[in-house]
Amino acid sequence: MGKLSESMCGCLCKVKEDGFMDKSSIVRHLWKCSPILVPYDADSNHEPCCKLGHKAHWAVITGFLIGKDVSVSEAMPKDSKQDDIIQNLYHLAPLQFSAWKDGFLSPDDCLYVLAKQGKSEHLQAWLYDDLQDSNKQLLFVDPERTKDSDNYVIPDEGIEAVLANKVVFLSKRT
Repeated sequence: MGKLSESMCGCLCKVKEDGFMDKSSIVRHLWKCSPILVPYDADSNHEPCCKLGHKAHWAVITGFLIGKDVSVSEAMPKDSKQDDIIQNLYHLAPLQFSAWKDGFLSPDDCLYVLAKQGKSEHLQAWLYDDLQDSNKQLLFVDPERTKDSDNYVIPDEGIEAVLANKVVFLSKRT
């Protein structure tokens, strides 16, 4: 998928082998307004599920939401802006890494990613942990898909070796 993105969109691609293990690197990349491609099992509503790879699809992640249990105004970087309508919603200024503090994203925070799956017309908010769980359990190709080699690209190494625990960071060429 990374090679296809490079050739069709002219962007740089980096496959992260450890997938979702480092939430901060995912959030930092998205904060730079750079998308991420993620293989995952898609349920009938396009949300992540765990079907051992039998429903493997790709989604593009373009943003994130962080739910905090603490006083939000104290936890937010200084250059964030409070939403005009929703009192406890803050917008982070893109590309302002000086505001990022170690520990800003704590284990108690509820992290959502904003995702678009190719067959859906809607942007969805998915729990980070649900997408991570779906991504890491991509093990087998659906037997029905192996019969239909004209419509599916199935890697010789199997999908566990190629897709499980991997994400593709996309960024602009400079």
